Amino acid sequence: RSIERVAREFRTRLQVLGVEDGVSIKYSGDGGLEISLPNTVLFDFGRADLKPEAYEILNQLATSLSAIPAIFVEIRGHTDNIPVGSGSPFADNYDLSYRRAKNVMLQMAAPGGMQQSACEVIACGQSQPISSNDTEEGRAANRRVQLRVRGDFSNEATVQVQGMIESMQAPAQPE
Repeated sequence: RSIERVAREFRTRLQVLGVEDGVSIKYSGDGGLEISLPNTVLFDFGRADLKPEAYEILNQLATSLSAIPAIFVEIRGHTDNIPVGSGSPFADNYDLSYRRAKNVMLQMAAPGGMQQSACEVIACGQSQPISSNDTEEGRAANRRVQLRVRGDFSNEATVQVQGMIESMQAPAQPE
């Protein structure tokens, strides 16, 4: 399956579920996809248990990805810089980010149909912010799970996907 088809199929599935806002799908320089899922669609603040609505999102994602030959997915958990509370079950933000990434992987592997051996879980904690942690909006952007997807994509698809993903990220023009 081409990388273009996978990105388009997952974007359509997100639209059907009504959760495409905040989800980012980008072409990565190594010929794969980078999918960023905001914390708001997966977890409650300070928790690693998946929200009920996250199950279907992850099942749809796994369905889109599982047919890619030689697939490998890095699942990276990220947090903001707010320390976990003293009553938290997590030792620190790295522990929280690891458990979030692991729960995403487990959902995609069991009911979703992906093989656990095709996944790597990585705890990034607060070490790789994409926005400033000085504002609530910035901290919210930093709380996310990123999937870096590699697989047997054709070279044609890799070239085609750059334009397709750029058009998905562009705001809609009024008609």
